[in-house]
Amino acid sequence: NKRKIQIWPVYANEKVRKPIENIIKDVAPDLDIELFEPKNNHLLMQQCHRAIATSGTLTLELALYNIPTAVIYKISRLNYIIAKYIFRINLSHYCLVNIIAGKTLFPEFFGYKISPEHIVQSLQNIESCEQIKHILGEENASDNAAKEILAIL
Repeated sequence: NKRKIQIWPVYANEKVRKPIENIIKDVAPDLDIELFEPKNNHLLMQQCHRAIATSGTLTLELALYNIPTAVIYKISRLNYIIAKYIFRINLSHYCLVNIIAGKTLFPEFFGYKISPEHIVQSLQNIESCEQIKHILGEENASDNAAKEILAIL
């Protein structure tokens, strides 16, 4: 039996919609994948069970919806070398959820080599992210997140 998987990519702005549609046609021509506008993010978050996201406030929103998420940062090999060895950027966490929690709740994949297999496995192993709701509270989560981040800085 094959598991039914629904993929709901959300594009950031209208400029990237067509390139994403072309990639989907090339990579998965037999799948019926529907693109969603950013204004539908919250509707999708209420329906999904797992997510893959780039870093940013989206990860906080996903955590508040208690959606296990793998966070990816795909960068070129040159930029990776510059960041790591020239600027010596080596933080314990880059994802806002993990920074606020002070530990890894969402696995982060950073660099020029990101393995789809590792991402899938990490999504299967993520436990609840309810802890973020306790840290940020149910009300004024955005304000509370800003306060937490400022306290860390």
